[in-house]
Amino acid sequence: MLQHFLQNNDIPGKNIPGFYNGDHEWIVRFCPSLEGNWSYETYSSVPSLAGRKGTVSVSGNTKSGRHGPVTISRENRRKFVYEDGTPYLLMAFQHRHLAGAAKA
Repeated sequence: MLQHFLQNNDIPGKNIPGFYNGDHEWIVRFCPSLEGNWSYETYSSVPSLAGRKGTVSVSGNTKSGRHGPVTISRENRRKFVYEDGTPYLLMAFQHRHLAGAAKA
C-alpha cells in the first residue's frame, strides 16, 4: 500500500491513498483546490516507496471548461455545483452497485 500526505501552508494536510497500476507503477491522484507549493511524503509497507519527500507546484486553471471537483452547494444543500460555483447538472446515476450485482 502507498499513501501520500500532502500539505499546503494555507490548509491542513490530506492523506491520499495510492494504488498499484501494474508494471511496477504506483499512482496517487490529487486534485488541489489551491495554487501554490504542496509538499508530500510517502508512507508504505514497501521500503522502497516509504519516506519519499518532495514538492509539487500547482498553477491556476487556464481551461474554461474545467470547473474543479463536484461538491454540494453551500446555498442549497440539495444541489451539486462545481468547486467554482458553476451548477452541476446530473443527467443520470447508476446505482446497481448499491443493491448488489444483478442476478443472472
